[in-house]
Amino acid sequence: MSKAAEKKRIVEPSLGEEPPPPPAADGWDGTYSGLRLSRPVLRDHILVGPGKPCPVCGAETHNMEIAAALVDGVWLGPEAGHVQDLIAVGVVAGTPESAQRTARQAEVDYIRGTNGTPDHPEGWPSLRERTLMDMERSQLGRDVAGGPAAVIAMENDLRAGDAAELRRLREGLGARDDRLLEVLERLAPRAEVQDA
Repeated sequence: MSKAAEKKRIVEPSLGEEPPPPPAADGWDGTYSGLRLSRPVLRDHILVGPGKPCPVCGAETHNMEIAAALVDGVWLGPEAGHVQDLIAVGVVAGTPESAQRTARQAEVDYIRGTNGTPDHPEGWPSLRERTLMDMERSQLGRDVAGGPAAVIAMENDLRAGDAAELRRLREGLGARDDRLLEVLERLAPRAEVQDA
């Protein structure tokens, strides 16, 4: 008897609905988890952190979504390792690791005198742990302010500028320096520079 004859039933999905994705090798069912953060994180060229809504869905109950789910105390999914890393370094709010990091940071602030000392009552605010607001005001915050598309555009502009500079060096004064040309050729072959 053939294998086809042994089948008891065949189920065909409705053509109006997409079939559910097959389960991942680790058993992840496609559930995303919303994480509340106790410290800022750069995710997909976006600064996320406490006090900021989720950039994906806009919810204020969590600060970022991650492709992983906690099942029976184990993180499953493509970003399970990333969640575990975030927890381990103490950036996920409500975890023992976050409380431990806050306690360690308080010790560091005391040692640095960020809140004031008898010699320097106003303290050293520049030595405090950086907050989300600090990061948004920094060069990093300005660089990622436009989101992922702006970061990619900026990177492409830098690449094009580098390629133009290499062309100028090869054609100009650098063309007379054989050692410089040899180094440039090893770092960026001509075909690669012309493609940029």
